[in-house]
Amino acid sequence: VAAYLAEVKKANPASFITIDNLRRSLKTLSAEPWTFQRQHCNQWVVQALPAIDRVGWASGARDGLAIPRGAEGVVIGLDASDSWDTTALVPVWRNDAGRVVTAGAAILKPSGLSRPKRMSDAIGILESMLERWPGAIVAFDRHYGGGYVAEVLEEKYGIDTVDVGMGAPFEQASMLLAELVDQQQVEHADDPELTSHVLAAASRASRFGRRWRLTKPPDGRPMDGAAALAMAVWILFNPPVDERRVAPGIDFWES
Repeated sequence: VAAYLAEVKKANPASFITIDNLRRSLKTLSAEPWTFQRQHCNQWVVQALPAIDRVGWASGARDGLAIPRGAEGVVIGLDASDSWDTTALVPVWRNDAGRVVTAGAAILKPSGLSRPKRMSDAIGILESMLERWPGAIVAFDRHYGGGYVAEVLEEKYGIDTVDVGMGAPFEQASMLLAELVDQQQVEHADDPELTSHVLAAASRASRFGRRWRLTKPPDGRPMDGAAALAMAVWILFNPPVDERRVAPGIDFWES
């Protein structure tokens, strides 16, 4: 980051614009990196450019990184699709330092097979992941078969699943992931496929307000791994809460 800001300073010769000022601005605008590039880098970029900071992502690469077998608090993000697109399954976990760790992602490439076969393949991978992390939660988008996979997991295994809506929840998930990567709070196993998805993801502004969401870039490169990662990270920081109910014959709430 220091080297990057030193280069940015060259485009800002005014004495009152210091590297410390640029660092504060970069941190403030971390959820909207294109704004920093416009204001300070003399780069008229659009929001369709990569949403996830390349430097922040590269800094989190760790060779041989793995989520320990039996680790508690694991969340698996599932971004399902039909057989003509990519399906991604991305596990995440928080280590003792509080950083997000992702390792062991599985990405199914387009195959042209039937949707039931694609969902069967996804379920098989999830079964393997759930064997490694028995208490894991699955965060999913119910489009393109994600809902079917979640129903099978709930009925067959009693697994907790959480539907991350593609409206405001996914926008918040997208912005949270970008912020964590920018702050170098995400460690990953340097998986080339997952990295290509994360760095390909573009941003699209919400219809109202200042939120934005991850989306496919104009050239159509897959970014399902980034979407699955964002959903998993969102649930990692916002786990589901058991419903509260009134205990029979008692006048207070019971969890």
